[in-house]
Amino acid sequence: MSWMSKLKFYNSRQKNMSLPDVMNYIVKYIENDPQNVFHFAVTTDSQVIGRKTVYVIAIHVHKKGKGSWACMCKIILNRKILNLRKKIWREMFYTRSLSNFFDNAITTKIYEILLPHVDKGADFYPEAHVDIGKKGDTKQFIKEMSKYFSGTGVKPLIKPEAWAIKLADKHSKTLKIG
Repeated sequence: MSWMSKLKFYNSRQKNMSLPDVMNYIVKYIENDPQNVFHFAVTTDSQVIGRKTVYVIAIHVHKKGKGSWACMCKIILNRKILNLRKKIWREMFYTRSLSNFFDNAITTKIYEILLPHVDKGADFYPEAHVDIGKKGDTKQFIKEMSKYFSGTGVKPLIKPEAWAIKLADKHSKTLKIG
């Protein structure tokens, strides 16, 4: 948890959010409309920029048919990681670590909020969106990824079903670093 406690999340309205801040916002977001279906996704994308590798972790809560809330954080490594396997595994590590953290920290609270509304259709789906797919060079990692996420309680999705990847991808390409 030590490296995670240093993360600072942001979105267009909020800056410097800690993990507890993000958790509190997600719980309030769900409390405001507990009769809905929520997809909670954690994903990571990376880009080599200059002599650094930038990882963007995105957390996305989609309220089915009613919008979403998202935030991101960046992790900058002072080296180029050009090896695809190493980049993908680090992305999966960040995604799984944050997914497990949220699963342990707030899933019970969210289910308590939604339970009285299940008969009205309320539901919650924790997902890990992984930046691999059945096409291209990353297809070789699908079996490994499935094993890596098995038993976590979080459903791993790959492209094109991994819709939250687009958010992390967009922000990893537009980051300006010093």
